[in-house]
Amino acid sequence: MSNYFRQSLIRTLIPLIAVSLWLGPSVAHAITFTSVRTEPSTTANGADPAAGTHANISEGNLLILTASERSGTTHANFVITSDIPGWTKIVGVDSLLGDTNARHTMAVWYVVADQDYASAAISVDNGTANNKKYILQEFSAGDVTWSFVATSTDTTGTGSTPPLSTGSTPSVDLDQYFVVGVASWRNDNVTIPSAISWTQGLSGPVQFSGAINTFTHDAATSTAVTSGATSTAVTWTGTGSEAIAAILLFAAEGSTGTTFTTPVTVTGNVDINGAVAKGAGTFAIDHPLDPKNKLLYHSFVESPEAKNLYDGIAELNEKGEATIELPAYFLALNKDFRYLATAIGEPMPDLFLKKEVKKRWFGLFGTPVFKISGGAPGGRASWQVTGIRRDPYILARPIIPEVEKGPDALFDVGEYVFDGYEK
Repeated sequence: MSNYFRQSLIRTLIPLIAVSLWLGPSVAHAITFTSVRTEPSTTANGADPAAGTHANISEGNLLILTASERSGTTHANFVITSDIPGWTKIVGVDSLLGDTNARHTMAVWYVVADQDYASAAISVDNGTANNKKYILQEFSAGDVTWSFVATSTDTTGTGSTPPLSTGSTPSVDLDQYFVVGVASWRNDNVTIPSAISWTQGLSGPVQFSGAINTFTHDAATSTAVTSGATSTAVTWTGTGSEAIAAILLFAAEGSTGTTFTTPVTVTGNVDINGAVAKGAGTFAIDHPLDPKNKLLYHSFVESPEAKNLYDGIAELNEKGEATIELPAYFLALNKDFRYLATAIGEPMPDLFLKKEVKKRWFGLFGTPVFKISGGAPGGRASWQVTGIRRDPYILARPIIPEVEKGPDALFDVGEYVFDGYEK
């Protein structure tokens, strides 16, 4: 007698979904920006080019490089060479003030690191061997897509005459934007000028200076995250000769989602490329016995592990055995198998698992199978096999059953998914 079996894989097509999330108003989560480094070029001022080697740059991080020189050339002659490809120039300013044969030039590039770099060399050259330096900044914000939004620049000073004037960016909506302020200037007699003052929460300037022939270059940098739905300008003031200042605005999108306080209904199929976290879940269909007047709900089957379920009905042969075939991908997808077999229609006290899952031929070839035995000849048995996913996606994103609440979690300490725990 040939074996008969029926398999059912858990796959859900969703023609109608009602989703309720309890995460506050309909706004995006705040993105956390982290300053990873602010490092200068390591060659001496006056070297040609300005160069440096920077360790442990991470894929996906935003890199900003600000270069300046007091020379007779222009920013158009600045060229960046790097182990990291894809730099884009977003600022190029020539301060045609004071001695035009020794004008101050500043250029700014940015790139998003395309991979991890254990060590990356960078150099900036404009064909002259004058007082030259660069500052490299690296920022992280998790799994986001960076995009450049806007910049604004300001120049001032004649010869050694301060101050750097007050300037401001174009007025833009800064909600979820990342703001960087960069500046460089010259002072005679190796005098380090005053720090730049920034508005809109930009703080903590980092300065690097170097001198040659009585000239000093400083690059002051500062970062901040601003929020709010109104358009806001960023301004700066400071002191320094032949000074150039710039504000850079970037957007970071993709690491956060939108949360809702009211139910959201989606009509149609839904494909999600990622994980779903929920307080509860069901299917909702027309009630099969009273489809006009009732709905039927069933809860999802939950587990602390990423578990796949396979089941069916097997007809036993004349020896009371059945070899049950599983999908060809079973062994590639699953590990840690669990088995159940239940007699149907009559007692089978000796029913047992004779052979665990392996490939049909010598355990090396063919589709995955397992074997039950000890049943009644010609009888029927219900079977079930489960496996824990072991594909690359789940290994990279394992389910962690217990997680501490906090600012980087789904809920902060003291917040509740359901208010019933507060009582």
